[in-house]
Amino acid sequence: MKSLTTSIAAILLISAVSNSQTSRPKPDQVELMKKFIGTWTCTTGKDTTALWEFTPFGTGLECHVSYVTDAKVFGEMKALYGYDRQYDKYIAPGMVKGKDMEIFAIWFTGEKSYEIIFFRDISDPDSATVRNLGSFESPDTLLVTTFVNKKPVRTLSYSRNR
Repeated sequence: MKSLTTSIAAILLISAVSNSQTSRPKPDQVELMKKFIGTWTCTTGKDTTALWEFTPFGTGLECHVSYVTDAKVFGEMKALYGYDRQYDKYIAPGMVKGKDMEIFAIWFTGEKSYEIIFFRDISDPDSATVRNLGSFESPDTLLVTTFVNKKPVRTLSYSRNR
């Protein structure tokens, strides 16, 4: 009996050690979201610029997005990104001026990479119809690739304004 108990204890110890060596710490979502703070610009098409302005609000962010062409704003969106402990993700209701509200989920998958999907797809993110994968190439450069039905449709590069 003592031998069986010792064997079980040894197996549990080996399992615990191997799990602790292979599991990575989860990204600190609240800290990593701070990377967005500031103003970002991107040329999205001929004579068209996207402007993102992120400001801190509690443990979240307030975001204002404008699309500008020929010095005229033709599209706007506002969103409030709030951390949800249950999902370990940020949830963001976003309102595009003149359209219905959408709710998004955003989370970091690593120190430099994140995903955004519609919240309605949160139960099965891998099956999301639309997915944005972003990566911070540097503190001032952000690449965002949009996938529709798992196929990349465009990649945009955003630069932080200093």
